[in-house]
Amino acid sequence: MKVIDLTNAEIEKNCESLILQFDCRFDLVVGIAEGGRLIAEIISRKLNLPLLLVIRQRKLTQYKSKTKNILKYIPEKILNIIRIIENRCYEILIKIRKNETQEDEITIISNELSFFENHQIKNILLVDDAIDSGATVRNVEKFLQTKNKNWNIKIAVITQTFNRPARKADYQIYNKVLVRFPWSNDFKQ
Repeated sequence: MKVIDLTNAEIEKNCESLILQFDCRFDLVVGIAEGGRLIAEIISRKLNLPLLLVIRQRKLTQYKSKTKNILKYIPEKILNIIRIIENRCYEILIKIRKNETQEDEITIISNELSFFENHQIKNILLVDDAIDSGATVRNVEKFLQTKNKNWNIKIAVITQTFNRPARKADYQIYNKVLVRFPWSNDFKQ
């Protein structure tokens, strides 16, 4: 597995490449913050679509954020090895716990809740930075379907890292590539 770094400018270009893959016209962009926020904002702006932001953070992410001060002193080659090991361990853990569902609470952080009452919305683009296990996008997709089961929801990400996530991306740039984003704990300026 490969690890790459992406700058904000490269993320912008990747968003443009994602947009070229879209096979339908979307009415709304839903971004999963924090990781998917910038990507959703870029796509929303480029397509001139309204944006709704939601949060569902994995418990592992909460622990990782506490290591940020230490990670800045570790050489990049070691950080890459750590990322690959972490990804493989997480994938094994998910396989072991495959019968356990993790239904975390979804929080809407946008001011606009009227999207749920808008009957003209048919196609929703759900955006995140990466799909690992697929649990986050699957849970947000289920949450959206409780608001309107007739919505057509497609998922766009920069990278999909697991072989068989619970929910695959409909549009992606990288497959089985670990991306270090500017908001990643181990990103170096």
